[in-house]
Amino acid sequence: MRKRSPEAEAPPSKNSFQRNEILQSAAALFAQKGFGATKLHEVAGAVGLSRTAFYYYFPSKDDLLTALVEDSTFTLQRRLTEVAQRTDIAPPEMLRTIVADYGGWILDHPTEFRFVSRTENELPPAMAATHNKAKRQLLDSFIEVVRHGIDQGYFKVADARVAALSIIGMCNWSAWWFRPTGALAATEVSPMLVEFAMRMVQAETRPRSKQEQVQMEVRSLRDSIARLEALLAPGG
Repeated sequence: MRKRSPEAEAPPSKNSFQRNEILQSAAALFAQKGFGATKLHEVAGAVGLSRTAFYYYFPSKDDLLTALVEDSTFTLQRRLTEVAQRTDIAPPEMLRTIVADYGGWILDHPTEFRFVSRTENELPPAMAATHNKAKRQLLDSFIEVVRHGIDQGYFKVADARVAALSIIGMCNWSAWWFRPTGALAATEVSPMLVEFAMRMVQAETRPRSKQEQVQMEVRSLRDSIARLEALLAPGG
């Protein structure tokens, strides 16, 4: 029998770039052919790996699906929760950080994000339950940051939940319109998403004092009364 060389016996080394390339190709094939119809050897072929090398990363399609869901939901949720619980940075910087982190990941992985979004209703029950829980926790992190900003006088927004959902929706939608080969790179678009988010909450560079907050509310009420009086006036 022919003896294998030491090089042939050594398993391939894992690296994050190769793993991400596999996940991106898998997401594209799953979206094109469907999860059930896609074979592992097709994904391996798309990234130029032998079956042995591919199985070293992902032994089954279920492992691929789990990794896609974990990266797009669980990993992000854990990272954002950690930021939202910090006490050493002010709400504006906190919001900038989580929007840059969340939006930046989506811009770097639009194919994976679209696949998970389209497939979440077809996930196995246990995975779907965990996925939905992570999504709720991610939303809670955004709400918590916005609410802290409102309470401390940094943000002027009527409802923290609506603001959080609007910011998340803006980031999510970028997975559909952003193109890596387009005029702007992800590193250029990500700061724009951050600035749009800050404008949504009307972020201040410093917290307003209680007196300033009251004065602003009084001005807002006066403006509203003036508009009502104009509508009630003859010919209004």
